[in-house]
Amino acid sequence: MKKIAIILAGLIMITAYGCSSDEAKEAAKKTKEAYSATKIAAMKAAADAAKMTKEAASATKEAAIEAADRATEMTKDGASATKKAAAEMTEKAAAATKEAAAEVEEKAAEMSK
Repeated sequence: MKKIAIILAGLIMITAYGCSSDEAKEAAKKTKEAYSATKIAAMKAAADAAKMTKEAASATKEAAIEAADRATEMTKDGASATKKAAAEMTEKAAAATKEAAAEVEEKAAEMSK
């Protein structure tokens, strides 16, 4: 009787271990699948982040080039305006000098009479 009880207990343990082993195998399989899916998702996320970073860098570069072009254009416009103002001031100064010289000549002519 003891031998039968021991054999039955052994069979029960083998059955229980077999179920546990199948469950463990299924859990391991699901874990492996989850790991693969997570790994693929992480790789995709990294690729997407790299793409977005590259696009942002391109947009930043384009904006910087446009800003530099505008600054160059504004500097040229400013230089042209300054040059024009300087020419006008030179003309006005020359006219004022001629007027002053004419007045001095008139006064000198009046004084010498």
